[in-house]
Amino acid sequence: MIIERELDGTVRHWPRGCESFYGWGAAEACGRKLHLLLRTVFPAGEDFLSVSRELVRDGQWRGTLCQTARDGSPRLVEAHLALHQPPGGQPPVVIEYLGDAGHSRRAEFARSASEARLHSVFETAADAILVADGQGRIVSANRATLAMFGYKRAEELVGANLAVLMPQGEGARHDGYLARYSASLARGGQAESHAIGVPGRELMARRRDGSEFPIELSVGSFDSHGEKFFTGIVRDITERRQAEEMRHLLLREVDHRAKNALAVALSLLRLTPRQDAETYASSVEGRVAAMARAHSLLAQQQWEGAELQALIEGEILAYRDRVALMGPQIWLTANAVQPAAMVIHELVVNAAKHGAFSTPEGRVALGWSLAPEGELLLCWKEHGLAIDRPPRHAGFGSRLLQSLVHRQLQGQLSLSWEADGLCCRVTLPARLAAGGPGPAPLPARSLPGSAWVAGMATR
Repeated sequence: MIIERELDGTVRHWPRGCESFYGWGAAEACGRKLHLLLRTVFPAGEDFLSVSRELVRDGQWRGTLCQTARDGSPRLVEAHLALHQPPGGQPPVVIEYLGDAGHSRRAEFARSASEARLHSVFETAADAILVADGQGRIVSANRATLAMFGYKRAEELVGANLAVLMPQGEGARHDGYLARYSASLARGGQAESHAIGVPGRELMARRRDGSEFPIELSVGSFDSHGEKFFTGIVRDITERRQAEEMRHLLLREVDHRAKNALAVALSLLRLTPRQDAETYASSVEGRVAAMARAHSLLAQQQWEGAELQALIEGEILAYRDRVALMGPQIWLTANAVQPAAMVIHELVVNAAKHGAFSTPEGRVALGWSLAPEGELLLCWKEHGLAIDRPPRHAGFGSRLLQSLVHRQLQGQLSLSWEADGLCCRVTLPARLAAGGPGPAPLPARSLPGSAWVAGMATR
């Protein structure tokens, strides 16, 4: 808005912009003293007379004025007053250039609020955010950047080349890329870009201590006052890589286990005696079910192994009230779980057909412990039978036990028929078993042989 007035404040020209801004029409404003019409409040320490003297002395005046519109609402304006001397000795004229300071103040406030919001996002973002200039020098870095790369203060990074965050040898290549990118832009051509604007590139980065780790990088660019800047959003994907590697490992492990289980099942189908169809089907079904239960235990523990007690309880479920258990917490490795489950299953099946579970009085004491050298000792002792003489020939179950313990578990097996039932002792290599966290012995139930189990577990 431009107002023309005399030195004493009398308005000579009142533009349409002033009509809408102040509410007075030109006919109402022209001829009246401007500072009185608008009830102008000058900056502290100044008034109309002091401003007029400054105008005469310097030819101009600048400042912020608070004025009042016709409806009584305040108007804040940035004023530039200039003294103009017309030719021919006419009285001087004051030209007032007025701008809505409220609008500029609101714009400044909005800009400040926007900058505050941006700063809040920048500093609280979970991902690292960096800004670098066209030469690859770091301009700013947020808190996540410092934590991710092992720095304490942003000043340690600001001004440094981005190469400090890259593996050895990558920094020189990056500088060359930036040089080609800038040169292409300077020629006015399309800049070669393999990264700008492309989200989610996976690269390696370097921490302050020199250690390297995988990252996902998204890069953008912007111009400010004729200069090129780059923004980088960095995400540490170490855990993601580890999860992917674990998933691939598990897939390979599942594939291996599935093939191994199928091979064992095929062997059972081929080797199980075919006395009659019903007996054959029952034998195969029981052994495959034991493998399936072991498979489920492995799956629950992500194929890392299984707890021995859980494995045993799954196999003796039908006779749990006739078995006394005693032993500490033992963890079996993944390779040992299925063969060990089949060992217990074969002992249960043998007891059901020929041993302790074949008579109402029969009981079993089952104990386990770790030897000083780390081997797993397991003892199955049956009670309640009256045996005149041991079997003359080893059946298929006994031969399968020998194969499972010797070939698959690389352990030792001892089978002896005592006066009141079978005693089976198994020793497995230390690499297949380990004590669990805070091992707590499982108390034996009050069944025949419980005291013997407790003694075996401590031997």
